[in-house]
Amino acid sequence: MVDFGLRFNHKGRHYFKAANGEDIALSLSIGAAMFNGHPDYERLIQIADEALYIAKRRGRNRVELCKASL
Repeated sequence: MVDFGLRFNHKGRHYFKAANGEDIALSLSIGAAMFNGHPDYERLIQIADEALYIAKRRGRNRVELCKASL
């Protein structure tokens, strides 16, 4: 996931043509959490969500990876 996000963002801003002909800019922010073997998947999702909002606050179009603390 992180590798995909880095490759996608490395290529710069992406534009797509809407059905009405309008150009739509697409940005991609990814928040990822490292699985450390702990069975609490809800906490893992919460950490990934926090990483996503960190990416957005830092300027979007980026990947943030957070480690779960034990």
